[in-house]
Amino acid sequence: IFDMVDGDLTERKILYADIVVAASKTIYEMYKTTLPKNKKVFLIDHHADPRIQEVNGVNRPKTLQTGYFGEITNTVISPEISKKVDVIHVSTVSQNNYWFNELPKYNLHYAIRQKIDFFPNKPFLKGFTATQCNANILIQDSEKEAVRWLGKDYPYLLKGKITERKILNMLSRIEKSYGSNEWKRGLKIMNKIKKQTSEKVIGKQLSKLFEYCGKNTN
Repeated sequence: IFDMVDGDLTERKILYADIVVAASKTIYEMYKTTLPKNKKVFLIDHHADPRIQEVNGVNRPKTLQTGYFGEITNTVISPEISKKVDVIHVSTVSQNNYWFNELPKYNLHYAIRQKIDFFPNKPFLKGFTATQCNANILIQDSEKEAVRWLGKDYPYLLKGKITERKILNMLSRIEKSYGSNEWKRGLKIMNKIKKQTSEKVIGKQLSKLFEYCGKNTN
C-alpha cells in the first residue's frame, strides 16, 4: 500500500503497489486515469490531526488574529506580511504537537503557498485544520483542491497572480470584514467542510480500504 500524500509516485513504486491511496479528490482522479487498471486506488482525504479536538479553545480572540502553521519555505512571507501574520513553525519531518496550543489564538489561517513543482497536488490539509478551529482561511484560487472544497465564491480566495501588495490588501479587507455577514458566510462554508471530513467520514474511507484488504489477502 502506497500513500504518497502530495509526493511523486515513481514507476518503481507503481510496479510494487497493490493499492495506492489518494490523499485528495484531485489526486484520486489523476490516479484513476494514469495508473494501470490493475492498481486499486482508494480516496482517504488527508485530514486534520484528531488530537486538535482536545485543545482548549475557550479563550478565542475578539479581533482578527492571523497565523501561518507550517514550514516557512512553503509560504509567501515578507517583512510587511509578517506584521499581519504570525508564523508558527510546524515541522514536516519530525512529529510534534507543541503547535496545537497555538491554534486557539488565531481565527484566520494564512495558507498562501509557494509554487513547488515537485508537490503539484497539495491536499487541503491547512483548510481541514482551520475548520477544526472555527477559523476562516486565506488561500489562492490556483490551489485546485482548496477551491473544490471551498467553492469559487468563498470570500477569502486570493485570485490571480500572487504579489505582496495583493496579499496585504486582502489581509486589510479581511480585517475590515471581521464579524460581518461575509465573515460569517466564510465560517459557514468552513463548518460544512468540517462535517464532510469528520472522524466518522474518514473512518468510512479507511474501512473501505481495510475491507478490501481483508477480502483480497490470502
